[in-house]
Amino acid sequence: MEGRRPKQDIIPRPALRIGRLREFGIPALDQLVQQRRVFNRMDWWTPYDWLSYDGFSAAVLARGIVGALLVTPMDAHINDRLMLQGNAHVAWVRWCAIADGVSASRVIQLLFENSFDSLLHAGITSLYAIVESMSWMAPYLHEAQFTGVDQVVTMICRHPATACYQVSVPPDVMVRQAKQADLPDVLAIDQSAFEELWQYPLPILIKALESSVYFSVAIQQELVVGYQFASADGQGAHITRLAVRSDMQRHGIGAALLADALKHLSSSWQVRYITLNTQLSNGASQKLYRQFHFELQQPSMRVLRRMLNSCA
Repeated sequence: MEGRRPKQDIIPRPALRIGRLREFGIPALDQLVQQRRVFNRMDWWTPYDWLSYDGFSAAVLARGIVGALLVTPMDAHINDRLMLQGNAHVAWVRWCAIADGVSASRVIQLLFENSFDSLLHAGITSLYAIVESMSWMAPYLHEAQFTGVDQVVTMICRHPATACYQVSVPPDVMVRQAKQADLPDVLAIDQSAFEELWQYPLPILIKALESSVYFSVAIQQELVVGYQFASADGQGAHITRLAVRSDMQRHGIGAALLADALKHLSSSWQVRYITLNTQLSNGASQKLYRQFHFELQQPSMRVLRRMLNSCA
């Protein structure tokens, strides 16, 4: 089932206007983050980090803010409190909140319409969102003409300490901890391995190097040819990213990175299980992960897309 929608829209049409959230400041955001209906796909940041971003829009009634939406281009990032972006053609729905007691349909409709205009002006052609099927946000994304294009699935390895020794890896591939100097190569690998909507810009890779419990690179013939990074929490760890240069795939480099990560996380962090995400359409990755006894978990998350070049 999709999330249930309120039965009645209580907002009179002429009363609602759209502005920038930064005009209302931190108190307005403080109020929004406490609401029941909050959609959050912020990755490495919080909505407060993006408060001054032009694309963080607010829906306002005379009595105050009733909703907000943050949509960012794939390569938008934060640098010294400035919002920077390059030449991406893809954007993501990052955050949305609707005030309690307000019917969301028209609020979200107007917030999206405002975002569509801004994104088209910036050269964005596709807007994506990742959402659980039971999320309150799901029916409103469908109303905004988002359609399903893929699914993100979670896989789990319940015995990483033994799984890491059960797959052979190339003897000429060395895996070591990543360094700052590796990041340009890591960025090039990321861009070659993933289509645009999944690529990480350099600031996210920098943040990952600073924050991850283990960030490693694979070296072959003195070249960086793959990388992974992971987080850990309590008894579990999560491999956030694993990528191999596109022209070096299917040569055991991913297996070397994964075996090393499982060994390191199970020994140094003593985790009892390890998870990772991949796309349902990515059969090659799933085949690799199954060799290390990763199993699919349910439920999955839907990847939705709205093509903006057809916006009215």
